[in-house]
Parts: sequence; C-alpha cells; structure tokens
Amino acid sequence: MISNQELPARALSLWAPWAWAILHAGKDVENRTRAFPRSFVGEFWLHASLWPGTRKPLTRGKQEDLIEQFQTTIAMSGKPRDAFPPLKLGELDAMRGKILGRVTLTGYVVDSGSPWFVPGSLGLTLAEPKALRQPVPAIGAQGWWFVSEDEMAQLMAAA
Repeated sequence: MISNQELPARALSLWAPWAWAILHAGKDVENRTRAFPRSFVGEFWLHASLWPGTRKPLTRGKQEDLIEQFQTTIAMSGKPRDAFPPLKLGELDAMRGKILGRVTLTGYVVDSGSPWFVPGSLGLTLAEPKALRQPVPAIGAQGWWFVSEDEMAQLMAAA
C-alpha cells in the first residue's frame, strides 16, 4: 500500500491539453514566466485547471481554444495523430478541475532545445510522468499549491 509520505504534496495547475501532453505526448518542459519561483525540485501532481475558472460549460470560443491547444500539443509531439487514442472535446473538458497524474521536476532552464520550450520563458524540465488510473477532483490554484488531506486520501487510492 502506498503511504502519503511516498506521494508528492505539491501540485501545479495547467490547462488540460498541456497537462495531457506531459502525461501522454512527451512534453518535457513546462513554460512559466521567468519570475516563477525556483525553490522546488521533485515530484508533483499535475492538475488540469478549471480554466476559465468555473465548472460551467465552455463557451464556443473557449471550446475552440481548447481544441486548438490540443491540436498544437499533437503537432509539437512530433508523432502522427493516430499514435494517440482518440480524444474528444468532451473528454478534454472532463479533465478540467482534476488531478490527472504526477511528474518529476528535475530543474529550471532559460534556454532549451526541446520543441516544447518557449523562448523568453522559464522552462521547468520534467521527467517520469505517471497518469492516474482515475483522476481526482480538485479546485487547484495558481502557482504551486498543496493538496488537501481529502485529496491526498483520494490520490493514495488512485495512484
């Protein structure tokens, strides 16, 4: 049985397509502003933010943004679309507001040859992604945040 000492306590919220790309498409760099704190290295939870901030159905414009981001993640992976299981807008939407998995932050870079790196940003270098069998609902927050005791109990069961 996994104990909560073996699981990360921190989490980071990202838009659903980018969290999915880390877990399934080889995204090895997460881009943040250069002011993002650099005090943490280690394993953390990937949370798909509720973007645009509520559980309400997405507007047509936000649906188009979500689809465009997902298509961008596929293109950036360098793999053909059929290399991935089919994923529909409803499935991407259903990821919002959930912890999807965990990954290890190995360091920070201001330059990288990764196709996922955005010049001018701070790159969080990532390794060892692990998707959860069952995503865990969570509100999330901007920047680093700590999972609650209730969320941790659910994560222990899902890990």
